[in-house]
Amino acid sequence: MPKGSPELTEARRVEIAGVCEKLCQEISFKEITIRKGRGK
Repeated sequence: MPKGSPELTEARRVEIAGVCEKLCQEISFKEITIRKGRGK
């Protein structure tokens, strides 16, 4: 994985966590796939 700045890494982590949180509110954990996460 390429190295990025700490700020970029943190921004990406926050973005991913936000998408996960939104998906968990909309559908059950067992229904979540990477494909569904990328579409949001």
